[in-house]
Amino acid sequence: NEVDIEIVINETENVVEEDYLFNDTEATSRRRQRNLRYPKNVPLPKLTEEQKRRKLQNLATADIGTFAPLSCNDPGLPTAVECESSPAGTLSSLVSAANGGEVIVPCGGCYVYDLPAGETNIGGLNILGKLYVPPNHKSTLLTPYVFVQGELEMS
Repeated sequence: NEVDIEIVINETENVVEEDYLFNDTEATSRRRQRNLRYPKNVPLPKLTEEQKRRKLQNLATADIGTFAPLSCNDPGLPTAVECESSPAGTLSSLVSAANGGEVIVPCGGCYVYDLPAGETNIGGLNILGKLYVPPNHKSTLLTPYVFVQGELEMS
């Protein structure tokens, strides 16, 4: 089975932060040529060697800790089969309730991705419970970020 879902994440702000972290003037020039929002007259701050080393370490090699399931998802979230047969709700209902803001998939339940073909624009996606995307579902979700704190299942 093939799933065809496109999630577009707006990286403009992250790109600017990345330029500041590494003083990458070549990357900054390329991004300016692509007409992303970046003020041409703002000088890049100079980082010390220690700051550069720590930033690189944090991005590439830092131990980020131990992860555990959210307590609100105990004793566990439904399987895909269980979710299809009796979901807690649908993503389209969560999108409607968010009114263009952040869409939160509630903890403790499984919600089915049912957005229509075409583009849907939301203010962010925060998955606390489970979001299940059925096989062969086609949709485009435009969002500035996706946080997966629960489960995201696509097959």
